[in-house]
Amino acid sequence: MHDLGDIQRRETALCARLPTLTVTDRIVGLHTAKRMGHLLDEQGRRIGVQPISPW
Repeated sequence: MHDLGDIQRRETALCARLPTLTVTDRIVGLHTAKRMGHLLDEQGRRIGVQPISPW
């Protein structure tokens, strides 16, 4: 998903399809280790790499 609004839209669509579904919690991960060091364009596509040192 590309923004927080996508999460709400997905939850709304799921609740419409599954009326007994109850969303009790939500966790949003802003960055993942897999993407760290990758340079992205405005659409989220990889356009380069910036090496990082995690330590």
